[in-house]
Amino acid sequence: MRTTSLIAAILLAPTGFIQAQESTLRSEGWDARPEGREATVPDAAFLIDAPVDRSTYTVGPRDLLAISVLGDLNLLYELPVTPEGMLVVPTAGVIPVLGLTLEEAEGRVRERFLRYYRNVDIHLTLSEVRIFKVYVVGDVPDPGPRVASSVTRVSELVPDPAVFSRRNIVLQRAIGDTILVDLTRFSHTGDMRYNPTVREGDTILVPGVDEAVHVYGRVFFPGSYEFRRGETLSELLEIANGYRGFPSDAHDVVRVSRFVSRDEREFFSFSRTEATEPKGESFVLQPFDAVYVPGIGNYKEQKTATITGEIVYPGTYPIRPDTTRVLDLIEMAGGVTPDASLGSAQLRRAPAGVEEEGLEQLGRIPLELLTEEERQILFIRQRADDKNVVIDFEKLLEERDEAYNLTLRDGDNLLVPERREGVTVLGAVLEPGIVEHAPGRSVEEYVDLAGGYSEGADEDDLVVLKAKLGNRLEREDVHVVEGGDTIVVPFEEEKDWLAIFDTTAGVIGSVASIILAIIVASR
Repeated sequence: MRTTSLIAAILLAPTGFIQAQESTLRSEGWDARPEGREATVPDAAFLIDAPVDRSTYTVGPRDLLAISVLGDLNLLYELPVTPEGMLVVPTAGVIPVLGLTLEEAEGRVRERFLRYYRNVDIHLTLSEVRIFKVYVVGDVPDPGPRVASSVTRVSELVPDPAVFSRRNIVLQRAIGDTILVDLTRFSHTGDMRYNPTVREGDTILVPGVDEAVHVYGRVFFPGSYEFRRGETLSELLEIANGYRGFPSDAHDVVRVSRFVSRDEREFFSFSRTEATEPKGESFVLQPFDAVYVPGIGNYKEQKTATITGEIVYPGTYPIRPDTTRVLDLIEMAGGVTPDASLGSAQLRRAPAGVEEEGLEQLGRIPLELLTEEERQILFIRQRADDKNVVIDFEKLLEERDEAYNLTLRDGDNLLVPERREGVTVLGAVLEPGIVEHAPGRSVEEYVDLAGGYSEGADEDDLVVLKAKLGNRLEREDVHVVEGGDTIVVPFEEEKDWLAIFDTTAGVIGSVASIILAIIVASR
């Protein structure tokens, strides 16, 4: 009662009395700040994502408003809006502001002040947004009330997993209006119109997901989309491309597949322009439609080859497949250095056309049951990841023999190692390593220089790996050993005869069981 009388006295009092009474009001418990204002809540629902629009923001209970009076009289107030939607101003009285925009509320406060004061300018601003309660119901794991603020958007209150509806959410306003929310469109395009802010008393209804449409191929966001009644092909493509148009490698055709019965389908075809303009804008989608946007194969894909080793400018260079040749690549790289070993240069090419499944099955069979050819295939597969293309680089570079000037493929790797004059002897020898090369020296002489054969050496299976052509020669086929060649002396293979017997017996037993079963079945 005393406070009410005091306010009435202030309304009729002169300016000097008003200023003198401000301290008295505070001493009697008048506090313009709502209780607990200093406390902050570190939650996304209370963070502002854009400046408040004075022309659209509506004032509600617990908003904190700042009023500044400037001129002959200078006053500043920070006042909360009461639960009834009133603004109680000590020097101007009780002003109803519920549901007004900030611009409208400022006009009403100005009108009230100008009744009592002259030569003043009145401003009203929003100091702090209000918090309140809304309800999230429907197909959500924890339906019920949620704490929100006047800047909280629907996306901050609805669960994120795809099992919940994102495109047919209904925002029911306390005043009776309804808004259909599309959070998928918002997340793909950033269009805030489809992710509105909430107000006190709102109810967010999340329905169950039942029907869908599908988008495949070259769009920015392919996948399954919850069906939204009345949506057109053009609108769905806008969402699937995030308002950015089609990817650059999308084909100029859009196909729609539609079920006309349980098993029968009907197909529609559009150009990209048709799909996004009047024809697509009038094509209304139906549940379980599928939209296909094919891509252009190998669209503007760069083809390259790499050259490394004793090269002036080693690196990766662009090529035209089946047009750029080996000499072209070497010339682009500045040529070879004086230390290059042309006899040991190799063109490595990734293998193609290998039946991996068959080779994997081959690897599961015991070695003892493989033929010599099968064992060689398995050995090559396990030891070599690249395929070497046979080229005589000495004839190619020194004699310009076009027979070796092969065309390149994407991913080819040309390796030119440093010149090495010696002959490498490896395997079952006493002193494996590099032996000095001498013209006319035989294979046996190189083995002797490497200490001779060691115990367990398999002399009959000795092979020579030719550096120049990268091929493999048996002992009897070697006529000349050249610098850079490698002599390999294998060890004799130790065979586990007991394991061979057990494996063979198992196979024979399995075959016998099959034969016996056939005989019994025939009888």
